[in-house]
Amino acid sequence: MLSGAAPRGDGLGHGGALFGSWSYSYGARDGEQMVTANVNGDWCDGGRDDPIGIFTDLLQAKFCRRSGT
Repeated sequence: MLSGAAPRGDGLGHGGALFGSWSYSYGARDGEQMVTANVNGDWCDGGRDDPIGIFTDLLQAKFCRRSGT
């Protein structure tokens, strides 16, 4: 289990990879928000388009947006 801090509160999650398939699931500690995603790492071309970069962008979009948006 992984823990991280975001402007809207702490979150918990877990992830892993198997044969090029990367899956992550994270949620707010209060249970109000949750996001689960799978990325086919074989289609990524490196740089920001790697699975970790994609999940980082997804988590920021989901959990770091301003309140009320």
